[in-house]
Amino acid sequence: MDLRETTYWINDLIPGSLEVKRIGDFHVGAGLLDSGERLATTLDFGRVDTGLITDTNSVTESADEVPTEPADLDARPVDVRSEVFAVAAGTHDCLDRVVAATAAFLRDSAGRVPASPGQLLPGVGVLGGLVAEPDVTVRHGLLVVPYVWAKGVPRMMEEAGEVGTDDVSSAQPANARLTVLLQLVLLTDDEFSYARTYGVPALQQAMVEQNVDLLDLGR
Repeated sequence: MDLRETTYWINDLIPGSLEVKRIGDFHVGAGLLDSGERLATTLDFGRVDTGLITDTNSVTESADEVPTEPADLDARPVDVRSEVFAVAAGTHDCLDRVVAATAAFLRDSAGRVPASPGQLLPGVGVLGGLVAEPDVTVRHGLLVVPYVWAKGVPRMMEEAGEVGTDDVSSAQPANARLTVLLQLVLLTDDEFSYARTYGVPALQQAMVEQNVDLLDLGR
């Protein structure tokens, strides 16, 4: 999808409207949801190839998970791309910078840090300028399967030869492309350290048991 198509797709998914701006090398949509929370999302991170690929069988068999496994060599390959979004409560208008910083962090890792669920992202909040925000204590990130939509992960499938792109000079991608949404959960230093020590599943379980409000950036 090109920028216009991606913006239309994501706008159609959320109960609110997005203001589109360019931050660094990426376009970001940010706005206030009807529920009162703030949301920010990348709109052209999907152009970045982070090395993830699946096959057509995996796409059709799994409607609720973000596919990240290498493709079966006998199946038709599908490039997996993503747009990264974050949600927060309160008046802090800083999520747009954080998701842009996350996109740049993942791009610059050149595939060493995959854009997939369960991936810890050290310091993306710092890169996004959160240290300058009063009362904000989160500094790091964790990519998760979105829990915002009850019917599964929003996804857009483009068949080989029909993949939209903003770069009209480039050759048409050889593979089909699956674009999914990834949610960025922001973590405090203590939460990040816990995940590094005991693992992401243990952190997620502890957060559930302690009823941690993930939307509170000042927790």
